[in-house]
Amino acid sequence: MTGQFDGSRVVALTGAPLAEAKYVRTYQGANIGDLLKDQGIGENDRIVSGDVLSGKIKTSSDFLNSRDDQITVLEEGNEHEFIGWLLPLAPRPSISKTFPGFLMPGYEYEANTNTHGEERAFVVTGQYESVLPMDIYPQHLMKAIMTGNIERMEGLGINELSEEDIAICEFVCTSKQPLQKILREGLNSLQEQL
Repeated sequence: MTGQFDGSRVVALTGAPLAEAKYVRTYQGANIGDLLKDQGIGENDRIVSGDVLSGKIKTSSDFLNSRDDQITVLEEGNEHEFIGWLLPLAPRPSISKTFPGFLMPGYEYEANTNTHGEERAFVVTGQYESVLPMDIYPQHLMKAIMTGNIERMEGLGINELSEEDIAICEFVCTSKQPLQKILREGLNSLQEQL
């Protein structure tokens, strides 16, 4: 209405390592390091543009993109737990009752980037269906993508999904599969066929 482009925006600064989680009024293209200047970010912290499940990794020398409205800071999960799978002592979020966290329903977890294991065999567990609000079979879809079966991908609903939709499935995945990456590869291969 004024003939001038408004590049201002409100950005949420979130994450446990921050001195203070808050909203800041800034502008499109602002330096991320300037936004996090007095927040006590350490060498062992990861900066993510967006949420923890589907955001993109950034550095303090990067800038806000046109659609960035949240900066999340997480502690790197680069400490190794010796036989952590055998002795699950530290509570951690899980949808299975393997870990004692289910006994403490009000416990607050401090998120980090540790996946608590490496990629494993892609087994059918039914966990994806319990967290995905859509009426599709995500495990079958992921396997169809991995095998390159275009007709099966379309039949299983690949056109209904984006990476953000499948992010929660990647979080609960027992097999530690990079589901968002697999889905993007499937969508790209589908696009190439057109």
